[in-house]
Amino acid sequence: MSKFCGLDFGTSNSTLATVGGARPTLIPLEGDSPTLPSAVFYDEARPSSRRPAGISYGRKATDLYLDGQDGRLMRSIKSLLGTDLIDASTPLSGRRVSFKAVIADFLTEIKSRAEQQLGEEITSVVQGRPVNFVNDDEQANLVAQATLEEILHAIGFKHVEFQYEPIAAGQYFASETSKQSLCLVVDIGGGTSDFSIININTSHKSNGRIQGDVIANAGIRLGGTNFDQTLSFHHVMPLLGLGAPLSNKALDAPRWIYSYLSTWSKINLMNNPKIMRDIDWTIRQGGGDVRFDRLDKVIHSSRGHHVAASVEEAKIALSTDDFTEIDLTYVEEKLSVELSGRTLSVSLEEAIAKINDAIGACLDQAGLPRAGINTVILTGGSTEMPILQNTITDMFPHAEICTCDTFGAVGLGLAIEASSLFANSSTA
Repeated sequence: MSKFCGLDFGTSNSTLATVGGARPTLIPLEGDSPTLPSAVFYDEARPSSRRPAGISYGRKATDLYLDGQDGRLMRSIKSLLGTDLIDASTPLSGRRVSFKAVIADFLTEIKSRAEQQLGEEITSVVQGRPVNFVNDDEQANLVAQATLEEILHAIGFKHVEFQYEPIAAGQYFASETSKQSLCLVVDIGGGTSDFSIININTSHKSNGRIQGDVIANAGIRLGGTNFDQTLSFHHVMPLLGLGAPLSNKALDAPRWIYSYLSTWSKINLMNNPKIMRDIDWTIRQGGGDVRFDRLDKVIHSSRGHHVAASVEEAKIALSTDDFTEIDLTYVEEKLSVELSGRTLSVSLEEAIAKINDAIGACLDQAGLPRAGINTVILTGGSTEMPILQNTITDMFPHAEICTCDTFGAVGLGLAIEASSLFANSSTA
């Protein structure tokens, strides 16, 4: 078996793939599933408990949290890369754990699970990265990649290379087609939206890798978790006091509280003692308003991630249904928010406009009109949303729109890249 892999560490889900024989293969990381949700749960067992503290990952991590187990859930940890928060830490059972260590724990688990499946150590990796970890800040992008590379070396990878995620997806698509075409890869995941224009030439191969001229790349720090944040902020947070006046009538409840509470990667920051004091002051100034009673319950029952998960579930439901609701009955009996596809479209208008602008920037960089694109390749979980599919179809009415392994294309393409680099090398 190979000692190299392609690793797609995603904001919402992660995959790892290798090449056995002529084709890349995703390694099962949780049961039979090739995806492992990028979630970590630190079980904070009480001193009197006979149950030892531990760490859980993926779906199990989220299930333990939603079941009410004592502990700390962390999601969207990839989004910390490129921000000042990556050098911060969070309190866990009387100690502080750095966010770098949280990412290292998660990636170590992926590596370990894959090695158990393969029966040998993986020493070389091609790691996917977004075109931009941070918008309009190349220095921050370099720091983010360097931080991730440092973590990968620290957990046991001896040789680390990087590839843009949309280019990897395009490479996998190229391996599955016999047609030459000028392609736009649209990769919209949990944390970023990335775009590459590639002229695929399936008649030329080098070390098993199909040759394609990469003409342009563009990307923005915006994805599915931002869609969740927008829906939560506008449709759920008002039920918890957003926009409500405090008892002195001179001030409304601070908006930053609701910004934190509706953002996956910031929910755990609310455990900071100073932040908690500010929230408690706000609740006391609520003057008995039921909305602040709900905020009190969400904060002090550690239900922030539960609210975020409910919003995410409703967003996903609108991929197939015209109407759904955000179930908040764990906050208050009979409490819910109705949502429709129309509501979703209106709420995400600004986000969709930013995605349109980023695609336009990619085309401008390539010097191409929209009509110059033969094929649009869709990958990443957020591209399953009808609003995004319709947007892309409207932008490229004459192009063939192809869905390419929504959750696996990037990891599979990275494995092809790894095979090209490491399969016949002494570094593998």
